[in-house]
Amino acid sequence: LPEQLRAGRVIKDRIGDLSVPYAKLIFRLPPPYNPDTVKSHFLDFYLSDSAVLARTLRDELGLCYGVFTQPVELSRGCTYGITATNFLESDADNVVAAMKEEVEKLKEGKINRALLERKRTEVEKTAICYESGEKSASTFANVELFNLLHPYEHVKTMRTTTAEDLQRIAQTYFVNPVEVVALPKKG
Repeated sequence: LPEQLRAGRVIKDRIGDLSVPYAKLIFRLPPPYNPDTVKSHFLDFYLSDSAVLARTLRDELGLCYGVFTQPVELSRGCTYGITATNFLESDADNVVAAMKEEVEKLKEGKINRALLERKRTEVEKTAICYESGEKSASTFANVELFNLLHPYEHVKTMRTTTAEDLQRIAQTYFVNPVEVVALPKKG
């Protein structure tokens, strides 16, 4: 496994408790509370299941059923993962290539501005509810969805995120990912 990590590609083959294949790209981000890390949470919201990645990998290409993203905060740095699940084992390389292609689109500035505005509006609604002290389930769900340690400060930063910020974050941090492909045990 350490040799695979150094090479940037980890193949976990025939894992007994895994029920479906998955592929993941893992990128390194700066430590928590860096403005770029906070803005990456908005990138997560932009790319997530109901948005860009699902539309491309699932709906347009028909490569996989599930797609999700996940920023993970650690004390000395953060990681950002893009994961696809429920695909044919023979499509594993195509799934990874499609995820990488979506990252390249971000780096090139090919960002759906209408979707960006819609997601910004959702963040704004959450901020308004949070600021007003509303204790609704949807407010807490969105705060949890954004994975926020300090929700108000994070939402304030996220709602100022621009397409240019997303492009810059992708160009700066979405380089040299570790690829993980995990396949379930046969039988």
